Amino acid sequence: MPVASHRRSPNHRLRLLVTEARLTHEALARHVNRLAALRGQPTRYDRTSVAHWLAGTRPRSFTVELLCHALSERLGRPVTPFDAGFQTTPAHGGSAAPDAVARLGDLAGAETDPRLRAAARAVPFRPGAPLPAGPADRAAADGPHEPADLALEIRSMRDTAAFCAFHLDAFGGGYTRTVLAGYLSDVVTPWLRRRGEETGHRVLFAGAAQLAHLLAQSAADMGAEGQAQQAHEISLALAAHAGDRRLYAIGLRALSGQALRLGAPASALRLAETAAETVPRTASPGTHAYVLTQCALGQAMSGLPRTAVRTLLRAERWLERADSVAGPFTHYAHADFAYQQAQVLRALGESAPALRAYELSLREREAHRNRTRVLTLAGTAELLLAQGRLDEACALWHRCLDEAPRVHSQQVTQRLAGIRQELRPYRRSPAVAELWARVISGAERSTGADGGRSGRPQWSHDRPSDDGRRTGSPA
Repeated sequence: MPVASHRRSPNHRLRLLVTEARLTHEALARHVNRLAALRGQPTRYDRTSVAHWLAGTRPRSFTVELLCHALSERLGRPVTPFDAGFQTTPAHGGSAAPDAVARLGDLAGAETDPRLRAAARAVPFRPGAPLPAGPADRAAADGPHEPADLALEIRSMRDTAAFCAFHLDAFGGGYTRTVLAGYLSDVVTPWLRRRGEETGHRVLFAGAAQLAHLLAQSAADMGAEGQAQQAHEISLALAAHAGDRRLYAIGLRALSGQALRLGAPASALRLAETAAETVPRTASPGTHAYVLTQCALGQAMSGLPRTAVRTLLRAERWLERADSVAGPFTHYAHADFAYQQAQVLRALGESAPALRAYELSLREREAHRNRTRVLTLAGTAELLLAQGRLDEACALWHRCLDEAPRVHSQQVTQRLAGIRQELRPYRRSPAVAELWARVISGAERSTGADGGRSGRPQWSHDRPSDDGRRTGSPA
């Protein structure tokens, strides 16, 4: 495969890294080709390609990213484009803008194209992948200036973000992922290419970063962790170019949550602590609380109980100062804080206060937030079962099954499928037998109706009422 013709002096930084990694030119080329294939964009590099790079030829940005990832995996530490000799100074996000826009277009376009969608969703998660460099230190404000001539574009992006955030919480990522991708591909990417480099127009990149973040959350909710990771990385690069440290910190916090969910607590803690260091002091109190609760959870899961408690108290003090401005990136709801608090306390083995926090989260939860309510109900039921309160746990799981049909979410699907494992030792109980029948019925409908392809179980609504009659769907 031909490489770009941008030549310069020999790349000594790259040569040192290749030597340290003890990789032959052929082995490094194979590694890059493997990573490219996993991304769905196969390459055919060989040892002569690596020789060209070492001699000073700069490959395209996509290949630079793969090289850095390959070397990061081999060396066990993050390797940036600067480390590998492809930038003359440590980047702060600005020079990476065209590549971020191109990646955004590719990712969103693949999701909207039926021929490419399955491959895009099947991209694997990459542990230890290097992150885009953060915003410059000068970018200390909450966000970039908003030029008057972009008022229409800014309003469109904010309204779309609010709409999709609402539907993600209400109905799950299955209803928002392709909608977001289409808007990003057909509307936002052309705006960024046409107007994003004009003086004072970096606010467009902040709006695009928010939308890419929501795309990542939607993909993660549907179990497409690699696709979600790619969208988060793009969101970080866009936030860096916008000079928005607050958005960059929010993105790191989301990646921390993903790492924790995938069983990498050490990586999750590093990401969460970096987010806490990145968020500007001038950011809203809700943002500080949002970032710190993830730090506390990472610390609790990493065997740092005292530190976790102190961090959680700091987050609570920040939340007390928060206002009630609505918006997916400006407000941290008390119900969400209580849920995260319950997760931290549960990780610390504090069952009673964790249960109280779960119950507070349920009381404070807005009526439309079906997806998050189901997850909260499931967590509460699991904790009740661990305390031996079987009948109460079953009652909450019944509520989960009542609300689940409204939601298209792989996270919800997996959580409800786990009920069978939780209840297996108690199947002889009459209360469990009734619940077990509903779970089995829902799983069978899921695989029977569409061959199991949708990942959306048709959980049964049917359940005996107190007087022996059958009650239907509350919807």
